Amino acid sequence: MSIGLVILRKELMRIVRDRRALALSLFIPFFLMLVIGAVFTTATSGGGMTTVNVPVYVADQGAVGQQILAAMQHTPSLVVEMKSSAADVRTLVENGDRSAAVIIPAGVSDAVAQGKQADITVLTTPSNRDFRALAVTGIMGDIIQNFATSQIAGQVAVDAVKNSGATADPNAVARQASQQAAQLSQKPPLSLQTQTAKQNQSDNNYDQVVPGYALMFALFAVGAGAGTILDEKEAGTWKRLLVAPISRWALLGGKLGAQFVRAFVQIALLFLVSKLFFHIDLGSVPAIILLIVVTAFATTALGMLLVSVVKTRDQLQPVTTLVVLTFSALGGSWFPLFLMPTWVQQVSKVTLTSWAMTGFNNLMIFGKGFTAVLPSILALVVYGAVCFLLAIRFFRFQEAT
Repeated sequence: MSIGLVILRKELMRIVRDRRALALSLFIPFFLMLVIGAVFTTATSGGGMTTVNVPVYVADQGAVGQQILAAMQHTPSLVVEMKSSAADVRTLVENGDRSAAVIIPAGVSDAVAQGKQADITVLTTPSNRDFRALAVTGIMGDIIQNFATSQIAGQVAVDAVKNSGATADPNAVARQASQQAAQLSQKPPLSLQTQTAKQNQSDNNYDQVVPGYALMFALFAVGAGAGTILDEKEAGTWKRLLVAPISRWALLGGKLGAQFVRAFVQIALLFLVSKLFFHIDLGSVPAIILLIVVTAFATTALGMLLVSVVKTRDQLQPVTTLVVLTFSALGGSWFPLFLMPTWVQQVSKVTLTSWAMTGFNNLMIFGKGFTAVLPSILALVVYGAVCFLLAIRFFRFQEAT
């Protein structure tokens, strides 16, 4: 029993002695709760909710068309983008560049003035997971309903004046309003017509889930693999490797090359298996292969950087957890980045996960081609290069003390 207590005391002293690892183990859970809680609180409550860019074509130059446009422009969650033709707004939705568009056709004002019903068209993506399209549809429904209500109120007032002059009976006006409201509800002055744009957009949930979790676990795996360097330093074997007749950089390059191959194979296999079992849409095969390659490169570089800035394995584990979970929450691994609050989309650009998931989303969800993912590919190459340069600057070949 006394031997057990001695070992217990020794291990506790070892934990307390590494103050940095101890502080990280206490700070990181709180930090992650703060970040992830803030992300999902704003996402679900609407605080900081992202605005939706909506292309709009207004062919009707009468009062009704301008009223609908003005109501859209005064809606805080909508950013109205005026277009010169219906084909322009349709193309934006069909290509996946916008989730929804609005067309106000010619003759709307004349139809309403003649007591006829007029249609306002909302073009949406086929995905039922794109809440931006649902939001635009809901907002346009509210705008049209408010317009109908104001039409009823105005018509009732006009009829009351015509029928009763200045001595209008309030009860009679109320009855008249009720009757007209019932009539207009059967045939409102404006109706909302929703059309699904014909474009290659996926509605398979796994097209978001597979790349998100493949990337998250690749980051964990590379961090753990790169940590073997710290294990060898602490065990003393790293020093023996350094005195061997091989270049230091060849030694380090071989170890990092193995981590790159590991990351690439892990991500690629998860995609292949998911293609068979979950029928995910890979889009352009050359583009997705290149995207996986540069993602593995950036992931490996980040793992090397983590090993370069920490001294012990006990420090690496909480740091890796902090980086991976923060990158996953902010970068779109758990939830589509294009549906996240605006501040998250801006902050996420410091993570490699954001650039990778943007590329995967464009290929797999929006059905875009090779050129659409080039910005993500270039960004990941730059990201990896910067991480490697920083890692080389801070990496210590000597044993950990």
